[in-house]
Amino acid sequence: MQHACTGEASKQKRKDGNAPELEIQSKRENPGKGALENYRAGKKNFSELKFIKVYLRSTMSQERQFGFAALSAKRDSLQNIEIEK
Repeated sequence: MQHACTGEASKQKRKDGNAPELEIQSKRENPGKGALENYRAGKKNFSELKFIKVYLRSTMSQERQFGFAALSAKRDSLQNIEIEK
């Protein structure tokens, strides 16, 4: 199978020392590598959100926390009510 890399570009090596053909072939041999990178990016975003959540909880007053807890309880009870048509 021929690649789009021909001529002078195929003879040059990248900064990491791999030729362009080797990089293309390694991606073909390990297709899950992209999925792993996406997972890591998602995990990083989740960690950042968790950090923000912990920070907000630590700076929020106790009264405001009780207010949010009450709103959450009311929402749960409203979801359990069946509406007759």
